[in-house]
Amino acid sequence: MKKIRFCTLYPRGSAVEFYKDVGQIPYTLAKMGKAEATMICCYATKEEADLKKMPELHYEQKKMLCGNQTLTGLLYLLTHARKIDWLNVYHGGRHCYYWIKLYKLLNPKGKVYLKLDLSYAGCEMYQNSEKERNIFEKTATVSDIVSVESKKIKKLTAEFTKQNIRVVPNGYINEAETIPQVNREKQFITVGRLGTPEKATDILLEAFAQSANSHDWTLKLVGSVAQDFQTWLEDFYNRYPEIKERIIFTGPIYEREALYREYRKARVFVLPSRWEAFPLVGPEALHNGCRMILSDTIPPIEELTGNLAYGEVVKAADVESLKEALIRETERNTAEQEAEEIATYAREHLSWYSICENLLTEMEGEI
Repeated sequence: MKKIRFCTLYPRGSAVEFYKDVGQIPYTLAKMGKAEATMICCYATKEEADLKKMPELHYEQKKMLCGNQTLTGLLYLLTHARKIDWLNVYHGGRHCYYWIKLYKLLNPKGKVYLKLDLSYAGCEMYQNSEKERNIFEKTATVSDIVSVESKKIKKLTAEFTKQNIRVVPNGYINEAETIPQVNREKQFITVGRLGTPEKATDILLEAFAQSANSHDWTLKLVGSVAQDFQTWLEDFYNRYPEIKERIIFTGPIYEREALYREYRKARVFVLPSRWEAFPLVGPEALHNGCRMILSDTIPPIEELTGNLAYGEVVKAADVESLKEALIRETERNTAEQEAEEIATYAREHLSWYSICENLLTEMEGEI
């Protein structure tokens, strides 16, 4: 079978995109031997992208024209549209609509995959703005495949378009097929930009402190800490000095295998975010055998808990709800094989390989 010429057009992208869906989908399709994949960004050099780890992916850095991603994308398509079988774009704004219209004008047989990456807030924008809703409908209509990351968001976006919406979740980078057997500690873990409003680190720390007398677990927090969170943290330790030794801040961990080792030490991953779209740390935690506690503002609850088989949901920004969930997890009689079962679920549903296999089937159905 002839390889698909697949191009991800994302002018505003930087080096970090290569390890998110923007980079992992074209890379995985190429690694599977199914595509000649190209990625277009403006804010990452080849050295920053570290392409030695992604040799199958062809990357081109382009200059952003007048700070305008719409113009940058249009210029690229003027000279490359006929060389692309599948154009992959993100988020569904006006720029995507203009790109798709030009692409299909120059290449009538070309196909388009639009990946939306929507949160509940994004859906509310479409619900509240007829203008934005109309441009979304136009963009979806001229696309061949439109996907969101969760069943809950699919249900909401179905109100805005007659186009069939697929679910294509985000995945984890697959360093190893199986996780090594480890003796897990009595530990909760969270990973992210700590102390930012959306991550609700304050809620997590308060809930842990209030639950601490009911168990002997520790809490590990991985990631950078917002500067303006330090004052809150000092006050927190003044109020709960007795648990300071049970709370571990590691700082950011950039080396993936080192981060995965931290996941594997813990039993439960906690993400009490006030808002999210599809947190990439979720599939990582599952891949490494962690159970999940997630707030109800995170749309992919079903996808990240195996329909609640591997975790539970708490009310966002609710200390009492999270406190009770933490205590319940410490009281569970967890079977030794559960971590392996969770990792198997992640491998079958949330590895980039399994995700791209399903996407490829959808793409072949459109040809």
